[in-house]
Amino acid sequence: ATSVQLCQAQWVELKARGLSLFDSPSQVLFSYDQGKIVYDVMDGVSDVGMVRADFLDDLERQTNGSVRADMFRVLNPKDEPSYPFETTSLLFPEYSLGALHHVPFAVQASIARALMLVTANSSAAQKGGFE
Repeated sequence: ATSVQLCQAQWVELKARGLSLFDSPSQVLFSYDQGKIVYDVMDGVSDVGMVRADFLDDLERQTNGSVRADMFRVLNPKDEPSYPFETTSLLFPEYSLGALHHVPFAVQASIARALMLVTANSSAAQKGGFE
């Protein structure tokens, strides 16, 4: 997992299947480098790796297909018809948006609505390098 915080989603999935993230495996490794996680699985250093749902597709593009998403298996994939990637855990926002207590709710809601309108084709997303 790339962080302990994100690992919570996987922990919930393991717990639902009667497994413990910390008691069931003989060893647990943490890394902030998702590429290292994927290569460790490929090289047999690790049996299982946890990365973002879109990471394997991104890595496939970055490596011109030398690492392909179909080289890996998503364990217990969820049926998410409106989501383009296989995922094991529940979907949740990558980044949350918070506000200080003095910011009026109307302003918070207005900002949230504006952000929800940003698409991959919008100038804001393109300028920021977001897909």
